Amino acid sequence: MRNRSWLVAALISLVLLPQAASAEGTRLTDAELVPLLSNMNLRITMPTTGKARVHHMQPVTAPGEKARLYSGKVIDRGWWWVENAEFCFEYWWVKGLLQICFAVEREGQELRFIATREIRPGPREVQVNRWAPSAQLWHDPLLDWIR
Repeated sequence: MRNRSWLVAALISLVLLPQAASAEGTRLTDAELVPLLSNMNLRITMPTTGKARVHHMQPVTAPGEKARLYSGKVIDRGWWWVENAEFCFEYWWVKGLLQICFAVEREGQELRFIATREIRPGPREVQVNRWAPSAQLWHDPLLDWIR
Protein backbone atom coordinates (compact mmCIF):
# COMPACT_ATOMS: atom_id res chain seq x y z
CA MET A 1 0.00 0.00 0.00
CA ARG A 2 2.91 2.33 0.75
CA ASN A 3 4.07 2.02 -2.85
CA ARG A 4 0.76 3.45 -4.05
CA SER A 5 0.74 6.50 -1.78
CA TRP A 6 2.20 8.60 -4.62
CA LEU A 7 -0.76 7.61 -6.79
CA VAL A 8 -3.24 8.73 -4.13
CA ALA A 9 -1.35 12.03 -3.74
CA ALA A 10 -1.34 12.53 -7.52
CA LEU A 11 -5.08 11.90 -7.78
CA ILE A 12 -5.83 14.31 -4.93
CA SER A 13 -3.70 17.01 -6.57
CA LEU A 14 -5.54 16.51 -9.88
CA VAL A 15 -8.88 16.99 -8.14
CA LEU A 16 -7.67 20.11 -6.35
CA LEU A 17 -5.63 21.53 -9.27
CA PRO A 18 -8.44 23.53 -10.92
CA GLN A 19 -9.28 25.27 -7.64
CA ALA A 20 -5.64 25.78 -6.69
CA ALA A 21 -4.80 27.13 -10.14
CA SER A 22 -7.55 29.73 -9.91
CA ALA A 23 -6.63 30.84 -6.38
CA GLU A 24 -3.66 32.93 -7.62
CA GLY A 25 -5.58 35.26 -9.94
CA THR A 26 -7.62 38.35 -9.16
CA ARG A 27 -11.37 37.86 -9.57
CA LEU A 28 -12.95 40.45 -11.86
CA THR A 29 -15.73 42.63 -10.51
CA ASP A 30 -19.12 43.35 -12.07
CA ALA A 31 -17.77 46.68 -13.38
CA GLU A 32 -14.94 44.83 -15.15
CA LEU A 33 -17.07 41.93 -16.45
CA VAL A 34 -19.71 44.05 -18.19
CA PRO A 35 -17.37 45.71 -20.75
CA LEU A 36 -15.23 42.57 -21.07
CA LEU A 37 -18.12 40.28 -22.06
CA SER A 38 -20.68 42.59 -23.66
CA ASN A 39 -21.15 41.80 -27.37
CA MET A 40 -18.46 39.11 -27.26
CA ASN A 41 -18.21 35.46 -28.22
CA LEU A 42 -17.16 32.80 -25.75
CA ARG A 43 -16.10 29.31 -26.78
CA ILE A 44 -16.11 27.10 -23.71
CA THR A 45 -16.29 23.41 -22.92
CA MET A 46 -19.34 23.09 -20.72
CA PRO A 47 -18.60 21.32 -17.43
CA THR A 48 -22.03 19.68 -17.45
CA THR A 49 -21.72 18.00 -20.86
CA GLY A 50 -18.04 18.13 -21.81
CA LYS A 51 -19.07 19.62 -25.17
CA ALA A 52 -17.54 22.79 -26.57
CA ARG A 53 -20.07 25.52 -27.32
CA VAL A 54 -19.78 28.98 -28.79
CA HIS A 55 -21.97 31.62 -27.16
CA HIS A 56 -22.59 35.10 -28.51
CA MET A 57 -23.52 37.51 -25.72
CA GLN A 58 -25.56 40.52 -26.78
CA PRO A 59 -24.54 43.91 -25.31
CA VAL A 60 -25.35 44.88 -21.72
CA THR A 61 -24.51 48.21 -20.08
CA ALA A 62 -24.82 47.44 -16.37
CA PRO A 63 -24.74 44.56 -13.89
CA GLY A 64 -28.10 42.83 -13.55
CA GLU A 65 -29.22 43.82 -17.06
CA LYS A 66 -30.15 40.75 -19.11
CA ALA A 67 -29.39 40.37 -22.81
CA ARG A 68 -29.96 37.65 -25.38
CA LEU A 69 -27.63 34.67 -25.56
CA TYR A 70 -27.06 33.05 -28.93
CA SER A 71 -25.30 29.78 -29.56
CA GLY A 72 -23.95 28.03 -32.60
CA LYS A 73 -25.31 29.47 -35.82
CA VAL A 74 -27.20 32.41 -34.35
CA ILE A 75 -29.82 30.35 -32.54
CA ASP A 76 -31.58 32.15 -29.70
CA ARG A 77 -30.76 30.12 -26.59
CA GLY A 78 -31.67 32.26 -23.60
CA TRP A 79 -30.29 35.13 -21.54
CA TRP A 80 -27.01 36.18 -19.99
CA TRP A 81 -26.15 38.77 -17.32
CA VAL A 82 -23.53 39.84 -14.79
CA GLU A 83 -24.07 39.81 -11.00
CA ASN A 84 -22.04 39.19 -7.84
CA ALA A 85 -18.69 39.05 -9.73
CA GLU A 86 -20.03 36.29 -12.02
CA PHE A 87 -21.71 36.06 -15.38
CA CYS A 88 -24.57 33.65 -15.85
CA PHE A 89 -26.27 31.91 -18.75
CA GLU A 90 -29.94 30.99 -18.51
CA TYR A 91 -30.94 28.41 -21.10
CA TRP A 92 -34.29 27.64 -22.66
CA TRP A 93 -33.12 24.50 -24.43
CA VAL A 94 -30.99 22.42 -22.05
CA LYS A 95 -32.91 19.72 -20.24
CA GLY A 96 -31.83 19.36 -16.64
CA LEU A 97 -29.98 22.69 -16.47
CA LEU A 98 -31.54 26.11 -16.03
CA GLN A 99 -28.51 28.31 -15.33
CA ILE A 100 -24.76 28.10 -15.17
CA CYS A 101 -22.53 30.85 -13.77
CA PHE A 102 -18.86 31.61 -14.26
CA ALA A 103 -16.29 33.81 -12.55
CA VAL A 104 -13.34 35.30 -14.43
CA GLU A 105 -9.92 35.72 -12.87
CA ARG A 106 -7.01 37.66 -14.30
CA GLU A 107 -3.37 36.81 -13.75
CA GLY A 108 -1.23 39.18 -15.79
CA GLN A 109 -2.69 39.11 -19.31
CA GLU A 110 -4.27 35.69 -18.86
CA LEU A 111 -7.99 35.27 -18.17
CA ARG A 112 -9.29 32.18 -16.40
CA PHE A 113 -12.93 31.16 -16.62
CA ILE A 114 -14.26 29.19 -13.67
CA ALA A 115 -17.66 27.50 -13.63
CA THR A 116 -18.89 28.42 -10.15
CA ARG A 117 -22.42 27.08 -9.88
CA GLU A 118 -25.28 25.46 -11.73
CA ILE A 119 -28.97 25.82 -11.05
CA ARG A 120 -31.02 22.80 -12.02
CA PRO A 121 -34.78 22.25 -12.08
CA GLY A 122 -36.23 22.12 -8.64
CA PRO A 123 -34.57 24.71 -8.32
CA ARG A 124 -31.48 23.03 -6.99
CA GLU A 125 -28.19 24.91 -6.86
CA VAL A 126 -24.98 22.93 -7.26
CA GLN A 127 -21.58 24.43 -6.47
CA VAL A 128 -19.17 23.51 -9.26
CA ASN A 129 -15.91 25.50 -8.95
CA ARG A 130 -14.25 24.01 -12.02
CA TRP A 131 -11.66 25.81 -14.10
CA ALA A 132 -12.52 25.82 -17.80
CA PRO A 133 -9.09 25.93 -19.47
CA SER A 134 -10.57 25.71 -22.97
CA ALA A 135 -12.32 29.11 -22.77
CA GLN A 136 -11.65 31.57 -25.58
CA LEU A 137 -13.13 35.08 -25.74
CA TRP A 138 -13.29 37.18 -28.93
CA HIS A 139 -15.34 39.78 -30.78
CA ASP A 140 -16.82 38.98 -34.18
CA PRO A 141 -17.99 42.15 -35.97
CA LEU A 142 -20.07 40.01 -38.36
CA LEU A 143 -22.42 39.26 -35.47
CA ASP A 144 -22.98 42.92 -34.52
CA TRP A 145 -26.17 42.99 -36.60
CA ILE A 146 -27.93 40.65 -34.16
CA ARG A 147 -29.98 42.71 -31.73
